[in-house]
Amino acid sequence: MEDIRELSEKLRGLLETMFSGSSVELESPSPKARIGGTIIWNEFIGKDQLERQNMVWEVIDRNFTPNEARHFSLIMTLTPDELAAIQES
Repeated sequence: MEDIRELSEKLRGLLETMFSGSSVELESPSPKARIGGTIIWNEFIGKDQLERQNMVWEVIDRNFTPNEARHFSLIMTLTPDELAAIQES
């Protein structure tokens, strides 16, 4: 499975399941670009960025081959308050 849309949909479903109640936004600017995005989730409160990224990449490592995982790039992990602060600035 290397179709970018299929990879993106599979990842979105896995992230929405793993991070229940989150808002997951993924995008790939072109069919050959890497998939990136954001996860907004209350449960990130109290976790540093390294913990959050480890949680995301654990989902990827468990569910995708290395060849599939190479299509993923930065997935930002934010709490709703962090997102609000970014949007205000």
